[in-house]
Amino acid sequence: MLGSAVTLAVTGDGSPEASVRPSSERSGLPWPSGGSDDAGIAEFERWRGRRADVRVMWNSTSTWAEAEPAQGLREAREQGEPRLISYAVPLVTEESGQDLRACAAGANDRRFRVMARNVVDNGFGSAIVRIGWEGSASWYPWGVTNPVNGGVQEAQRAFREGFRRCAAAFREVAPDVRIELNYGSARGRTNVADVYPGDEYVDVVGNDVYLSPDVRSAQDWQRACRAGTAERPVGLQRYAEFARAHGKLFAVAEWGLDTTEAPDADAVAYVEGMARLFRDHRDVLAYEGYYNRTNDAAAPCRFRLDEGCNPAAAAAYLRLFGAAATAA
Repeated sequence: MLGSAVTLAVTGDGSPEASVRPSSERSGLPWPSGGSDDAGIAEFERWRGRRADVRVMWNSTSTWAEAEPAQGLREAREQGEPRLISYAVPLVTEESGQDLRACAAGANDRRFRVMARNVVDNGFGSAIVRIGWEGSASWYPWGVTNPVNGGVQEAQRAFREGFRRCAAAFREVAPDVRIELNYGSARGRTNVADVYPGDEYVDVVGNDVYLSPDVRSAQDWQRACRAGTAERPVGLQRYAEFARAHGKLFAVAEWGLDTTEAPDADAVAYVEGMARLFRDHRDVLAYEGYYNRTNDAAAPCRFRLDEGCNPAAAAAYLRLFGAAATAA
């Protein structure tokens, strides 16, 4: 049995009913706010001077032997994690012989049910589950632009069916989770509209957006945000419009600087633009999460805002998301 996707109830002013959106009570911001850090999220909370509503987490992509035990969820449960969990799960892993076509044929259905059971057993049955996150990417084994999955059109069909199978497995075992379709543009080679599995399989539409080198001003950021159309979104503004058109919530599970790829970009304009976007779409924003992690030992400040990293962007973030930010 598939279960039921969330279709937003609409109030008289055109906004969805607040009851369908995650709470922002912990942060006190007008939208659910959070992120990720190397050691959970408590250190990030202390740095920004404001509690987080959401903790963004990832399952392993290496092997099913690593993914199925859900070690991160167990540790979060043992820590008494009080926040909403955004949990990214793979459609396939990096093991040889894994690809989207096998997934679409049902090869991983049992594994999806195991992951869903772990979500429930660890006390996170109301989590937001990001299935096959960043699905347009070439660097993940389920990415539709990864050559292992055949041509892009074939891969899009397989991704769509694999997503449906994974969503159905989670809804069968964990009926209270919310399913997120998290995608990207892959420089025009594919679009979220090409893999959209149907409204019945999706509760949240999201995209991960890191600072790109062509953002050198607030005008550049606005231009990037508005790229594409509501029917075929590229920029975040269009993703929000796409979500609205389908009666879904909108999310940005990962956003952050990238000083390696965009060393000369205007980081302050980016942070200010993100805050403006979240405020403009707070009525449908499921959550946003800043990626405050060190995943590049050669460049420890590549994404981070704390520990003295990227001081101008850090100051902008604290002004707009920290203790001094207003809840209006």
